[in-house]
This record gives sequence, structure tokens and C-alpha cells, in this order.
Amino acid sequence: MICEWPEERDIQSHDIAKSMRLPLQKIGLKYQANIKLVEVPPGPPVLSTIVAEIYGPDYAQQIIIAKQVEQLMKKTSDVVDIDWMVEDDQNEFQITVDKEKAMLSGVATGQITATVQGALSGMIVGKINQPSTYHQVPIKLQLRDAEKNSISQLLDLQVQNNQEIKKK
Repeated sequence: MICEWPEERDIQSHDIAKSMRLPLQKIGLKYQANIKLVEVPPGPPVLSTIVAEIYGPDYAQQIIIAKQVEQLMKKTSDVVDIDWMVEDDQNEFQITVDKEKAMLSGVATGQITATVQGALSGMIVGKINQPSTYHQVPIKLQLRDAEKNSISQLLDLQVQNNQEIKKK
């Protein structure tokens, strides 16, 4: 809630935020949502009023220390709405092109690489020309997000050579 004329109200913004926090959090719990109510601090935009970033060479130790800092903040009076942000583990796949098989199929390895990259990141395959618009609209082809989560979807992609469609 933003009021452009704070001098025209009887209650300060901090008091408004404090009075709304608990009722809003109860609503959030009902819907399994995490509701945050913050006052925008003066000055440049910030992520939060208090931010603790944990760095170090040992990731497991970083997590242990971060949990300790989180518990310390939870015990600190007037510190509310504590969030935890850490990147999830990511699977990494390495696809190796069988160069001999590709050559015998009449497909360049670069074409296979471009097809996989296009499936994941998108590939402009054409443009829509509309006389009424100044800019052409690109047509982007790529797999749906759900299909990008499966390595088998990538391995089932087909690549076209000069004569016919060949499976990788």
C-alpha cells in the first residue's frame, strides 16, 4: 500500500505494516503461500533490509553456516520475514556426437549441435510479415519446458540431411 501523501494520515507506514503482517500471514498459511510485507527503505533499491551472504570454498560448510545465521536471525527481536535462497542442484548432461555416424548419414556435426541448442534455447525459423506493422515478428521453434527436462526427448530429435530426415 503506497500513500503519496503520508502527512495526510494519522498512522505511520511502519505501524500500518506491523498491523497488517499477522493477518496477511494467516491468509498465506491457508493457501500455503509465503507473504512478505515490507516497507521500502529510503535510498537505492535493495533485496531486503538485512541480507546475509555466505561465501567460502566448501559448499557443505556454507550451508551449515547459513542455517546457523538463519537461526540467529529468527531469535533476533524485530527481525521478521526471513527468507532462504540457495540454488537447487542441477543435472548436467553431455551429449557426444558420433562423428562417423553423422558423416555417413550426410549430416554435419554442427547441424546436430545447432538442432540440440535450438530445441533447448529456441531457434528462429522464419518471420511473420504483416503489412500493418513496422517490425517483422520472428517465429521461434523450441521444445516445451516439460520436454526439456528429459534427456530422451533430446536424443530422439531428428536432423534433416540433404536427401531425407535422419535420426541422430
